[in-house]
Amino acid sequence: MKPRTLLASLLSIGFFFLLLGVWHLATLPKAKEAAADTEYSKLMGKSSGKPEGFPTPAQMGEAVQRQLSDAGRTTRASVSSSRIRSAASLPATCWR
Repeated sequence: MKPRTLLASLLSIGFFFLLLGVWHLATLPKAKEAAADTEYSKLMGKSSGKPEGFPTPAQMGEAVQRQLSDAGRTTRASVSSSRIRSAASLPATCWR
């Protein structure tokens, strides 16, 4: 491997981790609010369990892992819809 190629790849990896670090610092959760602020936020409808803002890298990783672990599973609805599609295409294949 040429020294320039090695340097370019190390620089790219460094920029990637720098980007992840900035993303992590920018999306850190804020400090807990005081009790009076909590009551005010309930009145304003902001006390729902919904997260606010852009997700952290850790939350994105959890979401990706959850989606990938569910990717191989087939649900009853997806199996029945694939059966309907294959049944609908049967006449077209029979007439060929």
